[in-house]
Amino acid sequence: MKILATSTTSAWLSVAFLLLCFVYVVWSMMGKPGVKKQLAERSHIVTIDHDVVTHRRPDGITEVLPLSSLMSVVIETNDLGPFVTDCFWILIGEERDGQPQVCYIPQGATGDVALLERLQKLAGFDSARLIEAMSSHECQKTFVWQRPTPVE
Repeated sequence: MKILATSTTSAWLSVAFLLLCFVYVVWSMMGKPGVKKQLAERSHIVTIDHDVVTHRRPDGITEVLPLSSLMSVVIETNDLGPFVTDCFWILIGEERDGQPQVCYIPQGATGDVALLERLQKLAGFDSARLIEAMSSHECQKTFVWQRPTPVE
């Protein structure tokens, strides 16, 4: 009888230990309670001044794109979330020096809410496609706005 009680106690201790390990791992991934963890996306800074989008990347590179030169807005998604960035804004502008101007901005960047609000004011911006694209868990690119082709 005593051997059975020791086996049961050992089993419960093992389960409790594994449960504590699991809680510790989840707690470490989520951050300590009351301490907001800095997300990598937040180190990307997006501002819009006088209809010019400026994207300051954490590596020190600054991308500048006047909205007057904007040709299309694309949402790129991948299947890597939720622990890494899985959704990006791609702003494609007119060519300069033979290359299109491009801003590649992760969702969650500082200032991305103001960016969304401004882009949604573009005539023909497709908010339904935006919602559909942002809900995707697949690797894809979705055009949510394109500059209208001038009628001749």
